[in-house]
Amino acid sequence: MAQVARIHAMIDISDGLSSEVNHICQESKVGARLLATQIPIHPGVEQVALRRGKLPLDYALGGREDFELLFALVPEDADRVRSHLLSRTGTPVSLIGEVVEAERGIVIVCKDGGETRMPALDYQHFLGQSGGNLG
Repeated sequence: MAQVARIHAMIDISDGLSSEVNHICQESKVGARLLATQIPIHPGVEQVALRRGKLPLDYALGGREDFELLFALVPEDADRVRSHLLSRTGTPVSLIGEVVEAERGIVIVCKDGGETRMPALDYQHFLGQSGGNLG
């Protein structure tokens, strides 16, 4: 992959997307803007969330045991990585946001264009629950 792209950070999201975005940003001393409309949500998750009166995005951000990778790369390499992974492994790549200055914080850009701070939903392994609440 090093020949394909300049990846600056990578982590699995098994503890939840929100938790791992926060970890990368803290360790790298940067912020992030995630686009709610770009975060992939399985249709089954949408159905469960709606039946339970929750927002599907809540599950996408705070869900557990998603065996996917979150990585930050040079923007110019995004199309090349997407094409490479899809052709070699059949794995789709979703571009869900951008790295920004730390002062801008970690935010989610909602469907209406408004921004909201993303909660740090650190998973408590021995308790089996999040340390935060999405609503």
